[in-house]
Amino acid sequence: MLNTYAETHEKQTVLDALEECLLTIDATGKVAIEETVTRHHKIKYFNQQQLTKLLNQLNLGKELSIDYFFLLVAKTDLRFNEDLGITSDVFDLSRLTLSVNKTRDYKSTKVSIASVTQRLGHSNMNTTQRTYLHDTQALENANTDKIMRYLKTLM
Repeated sequence: MLNTYAETHEKQTVLDALEECLLTIDATGKVAIEETVTRHHKIKYFNQQQLTKLLNQLNLGKELSIDYFFLLVAKTDLRFNEDLGITSDVFDLSRLTLSVNKTRDYKSTKVSIASVTQRLGHSNMNTTQRTYLHDTQALENANTDKIMRYLKTLM
């Protein structure tokens, strides 16, 4: 059964489902799954024409948006894990520099609200979200202001 499933899925799919609490048991834990299909992964970069098209579509207004993140990624040519490691403290606006001093492993840093709720002993996920939403919003607003000032210097 697992070998049939492996013909169209990768084992990582099961591991991702476990992390996101979509599955409760890892049925692949001690099983050797035969890799019968050669996987062809998608290209993970833009060619020049695609990048130009993306940059022309960006809305770089006064409000900080995800578009500024895409501009930063395009202009700096950072690796994906480095992009995810960018926080407001890496910008030195007085020198107009950006220090790439950390990365984020986006696959292993996923934590579901359900697991946080359980660890904190909250009665439900809504309690956890309400408790930490204001902290998250305050940090996001502070980071937005700093990033916005820096990104405008790139244009």
